[in-house]
Amino acid sequence: MKTITVPKDSIAQNRLNYDSCDSTELIELNLETNILSKLFAIGFFNSINQLTNSMIDDFEDQEIVQEELLNKVINSDLFDRDKYDTELYEIVYRIKELFTEAFNRKTGIYFFF
Repeated sequence: MKTITVPKDSIAQNRLNYDSCDSTELIELNLETNILSKLFAIGFFNSINQLTNSMIDDFEDQEIVQEELLNKVINSDLFDRDKYDTELYEIVYRIKELFTEAFNRKTGIYFFF
């Protein structure tokens, strides 16, 4: 299982950087291996990587903290419903919500893969 995390505030974000964060300070989405594999197979994370010049991949930890990059992903066509089947869209929509939370809270989104 892999986790996508958004700190609730700047204090939590700082604590996350030092691995001293409490789970109540985070908004988290755990991805089962089969869902993660499907998202990788359709290029979902590769699209985020291209938009943000990041490296979300297996055995990589990645963070996106710049507001302009968070906003770029949120406003992209990456989350268009017609691109996904129902099962994947539910997960993709939750990931969009995490990007939105990170932007609104002025923190970031962290991929622990």
